[in-house]
Amino acid sequence: DEENLKTLIKHSDVVINLVGILYENKKQKFENIHAKFPDLLSKLCNELKIEKFVHISALGINETVSSQYMQSKLKGEKNILNNFNYSVILRPSIVFGPEDQFFNKFASLAEFLPALPLIGGGQTKFQPIYVLDLCKAIVAVLDKEEVKENIYELGGSQIFTFKELMEILLKQIKKKRFLIPIPITFAKVLGRILQVMPNPLLSKDQVELMQYDAIVSNKYPT
Repeated sequence: DEENLKTLIKHSDVVINLVGILYENKKQKFENIHAKFPDLLSKLCNELKIEKFVHISALGINETVSSQYMQSKLKGEKNILNNFNYSVILRPSIVFGPEDQFFNKFASLAEFLPALPLIGGGQTKFQPIYVLDLCKAIVAVLDKEEVKENIYELGGSQIFTFKELMEILLKQIKKKRFLIPIPITFAKVLGRILQVMPNPLLSKDQVELMQYDAIVSNKYPT
């Protein structure tokens, strides 16, 4: 709703976009949420002379990633940079905190499952960032009078494999569970079945995503 959005932001100094989804359903599509919405928002920021637009994207984005999630995020970034010069894109790795949708999801699974799946053997690398550190990064961008770079990569202080993260999780929640490697081909079939659920534990697109590391590339400032 362009007019409603315009009303919401017209008296703002800055606009911060945190809107994103991890899976699609009938009402929410990656293209709409990650590409078209940032396109509209950044155009309005330009029209309304907003001082700065901060957009939260995702670490690991590049042209070769086949995931629809990633491709829509990349499209959104391009739209923003084309529309509004005073835009800053932050690309965090997995964000963790009290109500995150990563560790909490697997902790919930560990409550009733005897084992946790390691997609592709669990060797995908992540650089988890604490939610308050992400907030500090946003504030740091807002505090800068002039931002010379449009894209920043945000990772925590350590890099872990998915398997290592599951081991840490189980230790924290004091559960002993088997960690079972699942081949990518089987995981895709499983994802295709599970993605029809209202709140899917896994989707085919998430399996695609799990084949790529989400760590700082050093191609952009951090």
